[in-house]
This record gives sequence, C-alpha cells and structure tokens, in this order.
Amino acid sequence: MDGGLASELQSCGCDIDGDPLWSGRVLASSPDTIKKVHRNYLEHGSSLLITSSYQCSIGLLVSHLGISEVEAGELIKRSVELAFKAVSEYHEDKRTNRPIWVAGSVGPYGACLHDGSEYLST
Repeated sequence: MDGGLASELQSCGCDIDGDPLWSGRVLASSPDTIKKVHRNYLEHGSSLLITSSYQCSIGLLVSHLGISEVEAGELIKRSVELAFKAVSEYHEDKRTNRPIWVAGSVGPYGACLHDGSEYLST
C-alpha cells in the first residue's frame, strides 16, 4: 500500500537523508514536488494516496522549521490538500472519475522523537 514516498522524493532530487522531518521538509520547501509524486502514483494506477505527513508532528515542525504551532498545523493540512489537488487534477486531465482514496499518514510516537525508536523491537 505504501509506495515509498521518501524514495520517490529522492528520485526527484530531494535530499532528505538524515533530515528529522523526512518528507515533511519537502512539504515545507517544495510542495509542488509532493504533488508531482502523488500524480506519478496516480499515472501508474494507484487508487490510494498517502499524505506526506508521517514525520509531521507539531513539535517537530516548530523546532525544525522555526514556525508557530498554528503554522505547523496548517502545514499538516497542506499535506492533505496536496493529495486531494493531485486527485482533482488527475480526474480533470484524464476525464475520469475513477475512485481514488486519500489516507492521512500519522507516524508512531517514536517517529516524533526521531531517535529511531519506531524501528526498535522489544
């Protein structure tokens, strides 16, 4: 179900290795690239888009982007808007109405710590 958004962003030239925000950094700096990747997935037959908000907690966005909590909330909303805009543009360009879903990506608590704990097993 997950097409590997970070890998696709890297294919588009985004440098997110080691960035605590991962795709969230691109969401803030190059939202059109996020939309482009969503469109690529749709062009290749995907019926589900996952928002670019996995690593986007309010705290991480505030501390790593130097924005307010309100702005951080708006950025998370933008991840949803970009996915829906990609769907809308795809439907319009292809003159189709095929069902496409958008799922919000919410990382585990360990992801907001960015200490790798979301990958550790006990």
